[in-house]
Amino acid sequence: MGISRSFTRELALIVTALLIFLAFPFIPTSSDAATTITLGSSNSFLLLSTAGITNTGSSVMSGDVGNYPTNSITGFQTVNLIGTNHGADSTTQAALIDAQTEFNTVQSSTNTATLPFAVGTQTLTPGVYSGAGKFSGILTLDGGADPNSLFIFKLTSLLTVDNNSQMVLTNGASACNIYWAID
Repeated sequence: MGISRSFTRELALIVTALLIFLAFPFIPTSSDAATTITLGSSNSFLLLSTAGITNTGSSVMSGDVGNYPTNSITGFQTVNLIGTNHGADSTTQAALIDAQTEFNTVQSSTNTATLPFAVGTQTLTPGVYSGAGKFSGILTLDGGADPNSLFIFKLTSLLTVDNNSQMVLTNGASACNIYWAID
């Protein structure tokens, strides 16, 4: 499992996990989703994993990191971590329980579109997207002037973000309302 609060231009992050939420401190209430997602004790985690975390390239990450039951975290010598690396401690274990509950909520949400990730610039509107988890270039999330617009990404593979990729939020889109789940 993993949770992410930060997305940087030079992030080349591949997370090997049962679940990843690439999210920010959030309490979404969008009309675009029938469910409310709360993260409980997992809210402070940038990355929360059950199967390992691997970083490649130089990254700036803001939030806590944890991996349980093993502490397989590699490639962090080039990470500027603004948070705590909990490894496989009891804080990580409790956060995983809360994150699993929300993972089940996200996975049960109804898809509104297939994930169109590709190389190059693209713009997405609020909804529930499913598909492969790789993108390169600029991904713009357009909230359509709704500060509660909700974006849920249900990935069927690892999340891979190429170097120099960017996520741009426009028209009311909020980092607080973006969820990524990898199964």
